[in-house]
Amino acid sequence: MNSIVKSKIFVALTQGIIAVSCALFTGATPAQVTAELDDCAQARDPLRCLARADAISACANLHGTAKRDCLLTRLPPPDCKAAPNPTRCQLEQDAKESCKSLQGTALRSCLKDHGIEPPKKGKGKTKRNASAKVKKKTSTVH
Repeated sequence: MNSIVKSKIFVALTQGIIAVSCALFTGATPAQVTAELDDCAQARDPLRCLARADAISACANLHGTAKRDCLLTRLPPPDCKAAPNPTRCQLEQDAKESCKSLQGTALRSCLKDHGIEPPKKGKGKTKRNASAKVKKKTSTVH
């Protein structure tokens, strides 16, 4: 068997095992599990997608800090080598690890100390100025 066939068999077996475990432990219907598997089959990293879906379903009944802690312990770390900016990805992972026990203002300041700026909060979508969008008219000569 060549390596491509082996990897496809491995992915199929892994999907089946995860589908059974999802159905047993989360009470998901077979249709829900099949939909997740189909979505993950199209993903760039199917195994990470399945692990993420499993973590989300396992932590679905939790809220707030408990849910965040559950997801942080169950979610696999991102593959920073495949990230668009590997250095920033690694910096963010190190900062998250250092600041994982903090909340609120303390968390924001810890992330800022590690060089991670929080996302800017906008006041909603702003409408573009109508005069800023000028259509270029072309004249046709016959």
